[in-house]
Amino acid sequence: MELAAQILTQILENEKINVSVSISKKDIAKIFNDVCYDTLRKIREIVCNDSLSDSECIEEIISLFYLLGSDAGNRHGTDNLHIVLGNVVD
Repeated sequence: MELAAQILTQILENEKINVSVSISKKDIAKIFNDVCYDTLRKIREIVCNDSLSDSECIEEIISLFYLLGSDAGNRHGTDNLHIVLGNVVD
């Protein structure tokens, strides 16, 4: 499915095809809520994974933000962010 999405994206970008999508606000809210819940579930799995170091945990969470299309801000790595017993502190 990922390959199909990449191919379709490339076609739409290169061919200047006009595409319109009709979706209700209710459907958008459901999709948004589903994505948010799934992301929180993935973050919980990462945090509960005892095989990851704190810095690996942070990087895994940041990678989720990238997958969502967010750059996760400019606070990457453990130089600027410290995890203490599950609490984020500066």
